[in-house]
Amino acid sequence: MSIEEVLLILNALVYSNGVNEKSMEKNVYDLVEDGLLKPDDAIATKEEWNALIRTIKQNETYFSKVKLVDIESKKEAQKNVTFINENVNADRKQEVYVVFKGTGSLEWHDNAKGALLMVPLTPQQQNALNYANRIAKDYSQYDFIVSGHSKGGNKAQVVTLLCDKVKAGYSFDGQGMGKGFMIKYRLQIEQNQHKLVSISNRSDFVNSLFKSVAGKVKFTNNTGNLLDWLMSGDKDIAMHQHSPLAMFEIKDGYLRMFDTKGIKQDSTSLFLGNMVDYFREHMSEDDFETFANLVMHMFETGGCGDKHFDIKNIDPEFWVRLINHILKYGEELGMKENDMLLLLSNLSIFIPDDSVWGYVLEAIKLFRNPGGILADAIIADETPRRLNEIMVEYNSKYSEVMKKKEIIRDFSSEAQEAMRDSLACEIDRSQLSMESTPGWGYVAEILSDTGVLESHHKVEELCNELLDTCEVTEAKYNKIIEEVYAKDHEFAQRLKKKTDRIRDYRAVIRKARNK
Repeated sequence: MSIEEVLLILNALVYSNGVNEKSMEKNVYDLVEDGLLKPDDAIATKEEWNALIRTIKQNETYFSKVKLVDIESKKEAQKNVTFINENVNADRKQEVYVVFKGTGSLEWHDNAKGALLMVPLTPQQQNALNYANRIAKDYSQYDFIVSGHSKGGNKAQVVTLLCDKVKAGYSFDGQGMGKGFMIKYRLQIEQNQHKLVSISNRSDFVNSLFKSVAGKVKFTNNTGNLLDWLMSGDKDIAMHQHSPLAMFEIKDGYLRMFDTKGIKQDSTSLFLGNMVDYFREHMSEDDFETFANLVMHMFETGGCGDKHFDIKNIDPEFWVRLINHILKYGEELGMKENDMLLLLSNLSIFIPDDSVWGYVLEAIKLFRNPGGILADAIIADETPRRLNEIMVEYNSKYSEVMKKKEIIRDFSSEAQEAMRDSLACEIDRSQLSMESTPGWGYVAEILSDTGVLESHHKVEELCNELLDTCEVTEAKYNKIIEEVYAKDHEFAQRLKKKTDRIRDYRAVIRKARNK
């Protein structure tokens, strides 16, 4: 395995609550064998986590020599973990890996601070640097490598640039640096950025934020693009592009890192990153701080709740100024009216009273002339209604794109009913086994592979307890998924036949018992 794959696996593992003080001195393979590593639903589907566990077991010789030796953790904040790799590298030396876990709920506010001119180093970045300096001193006989995912990737960047003991640093999906850091540590960036590698999913959006300081920037391939996922309306799919495991494909049941050769960043991710840079250069410091807090508010409320920032307290005039900057940015790019409306419509996730278009019109009147991008939209009797019509048309267009690409799939109501019907045959726990109820194996294959996406929760609520009691072989596990996604109706019909067979089988059992 490459060093990048090993570190990415470790970065996924540290999200698990099983990596804690009680697991100190255990090697990674034993953590898996002892069943201590439970999945974190925020970063992994069930299929991905199972593939992760199988990959570690497949590489037993390697991971049995990767040992957890130090951990520093605070609830809702940072988690810093150190592993010793007793496998020797090309220089015949052993390595020590510091892994900085991704963003804890209290760290989103710290992320916003890091974007500002007057805050060169945030409290959490300083904490990471202090931790790295201690580990570098305690394990000075090892080659010192740091890595992290998301906010952890940002910390790995700071440590690589400011700690001379670091041999190499790897940032996975990590956001860049604020203007204050770029100015204060300009010399350290020039001297040490050659040691820093940034690797991100091409459709990830977090790595686009703020200024990159990595000497080498790479992107992993994947299917689909960020715009289609955002337009699908399924937040979980778009957010999953930020998972460390989204940089792996599953090949024959095992993880394999997507290719990075010649892969370019997704155009939507690049666009969003460039727009943030534009805001940084053209907004006042106060407005940019509010904007940075808005972005972090969006991420935080997606999972943890926001303890630091109340969006309702924002001055309404800020929205007008923000929209003005968006309009000017779009004009510089030569954006078309419909594309601009699509971009502006996404402000509805921020503006609490659903008055986006009112602010848009106010911004147009205050800052623009009739020849601007939205010239047609400022005709007196064509305002919100016209804007809404265009958005309906645009959303309809992308709905068709989604259907054709089949990026998002949910089971049809027919298929869900067929699954419920099949599960109804499995109520008798004494009969719950692959041998006595062959139809259940079929259902288990389907549901195990769909993972934990929000669109399948209705089915999962019915099935999770049953799934936990079943053993499914790899062959059965992988056998039928593509066919199910391609032909939902056919799946429902076939499952109905299986259900009928189960009922027939149960009838035979009852008849035999009665004799």
